[in-house]
Amino acid sequence: MYVFARKRQRKRLQTERSLTYSYLGAFRSQSRYLGPLIRIGETIIEPGGEFVTFSLPHSELVLCVIEGRLEVGTISAPPHELDAGNIFKITAEDADELTFKNPSSHKQNRVLEIWLSAELHGELPNPEEAKLKTNRGFFSFLPLASGQGHEEATVLTSECAIYLSRLRPSENIIFETVLSRSVCVFVLEGAVRLEEDRLIAGDSALVFSEERIPITAQQQSAVILIDLPLDY
Repeated sequence: MYVFARKRQRKRLQTERSLTYSYLGAFRSQSRYLGPLIRIGETIIEPGGEFVTFSLPHSELVLCVIEGRLEVGTISAPPHELDAGNIFKITAEDADELTFKNPSSHKQNRVLEIWLSAELHGELPNPEEAKLKTNRGFFSFLPLASGQGHEEATVLTSECAIYLSRLRPSENIIFETVLSRSVCVFVLEGAVRLEEDRLIAGDSALVFSEERIPITAQQQSAVILIDLPLDY
């Protein structure tokens, strides 16, 4: 097993209200092991705060609202208000202005951003919203978004799949893949053991050249896995 572990890199940005952005996908730029994965990041916006960014050309942005509420708007589409447990996907052919806002007056939010290269063929997909059916309890490998035919997942244009696992303390799970793919592991909550690496909330790791990836929860934990084709 080959693992690139990456610890949380957090920087504070000041807008009208403060927000915190953690850049979590700081692996080697253009690495073939990342395949279509451009970057992964976490945004925490204080109550009433907002900021403006831009989508990347030929990209898909998958937003997972972990805590609180999020209002996301683009120039070409009306605003969508999302609650915790909502998944929202935006596919962009060109750069488009995106506005993220926390509509709450008293509670900060927490949003996971996953940027992927889009394989665009024909008509551009509309923004798509989905809700997690399981927001509580424990489970393994719940598909959130996928380009591999998972019926209940938000559809991606690339051959990626994004999974969520919520684990009990000491629970061990094994993710099975093939040697022609790599897996990005991101810890949302708690702490897990990945081979010799201990990852806590906000840490991420990239695993490749392995068909079975064991993950052991050291406490109650939530983990995102992004299954990626190698980019040759």
